[in-house]
Amino acid sequence: FFFNDGQMVLILNKDDGFRQKLCEQKIKLNASTLFPDAPDTTDYDEALEWIKQKFRDRAGENWQRLKIFVTSATDDNAVHKTMKEAAVGVIRRNKAMKWSSLL
Repeated sequence: FFFNDGQMVLILNKDDGFRQKLCEQKIKLNASTLFPDAPDTTDYDEALEWIKQKFRDRAGENWQRLKIFVTSATDDNAVHKTMKEAAVGVIRRNKAMKWSSLL
């Protein structure tokens, strides 16, 4: 995958637009046919979980180091909270890796 030792952070932005197209406009997740294995659904939770799982699958055995955040850039508080959580997670992981290499 991309990184062998580091924390991976994936921020799925534009959650509001995704929700609107999927749930309100009823555009199914597999409408483009680019992803034939995508569920034939307009259920937000099911669709989001499928997308997250695609990234976890791609990360392979490193999937536990992949932190996924969902946010909408139109909500400043949500973006701030997401960035803070992502930064704290990366810092914690890096500190833990440094300490374990010293032992």
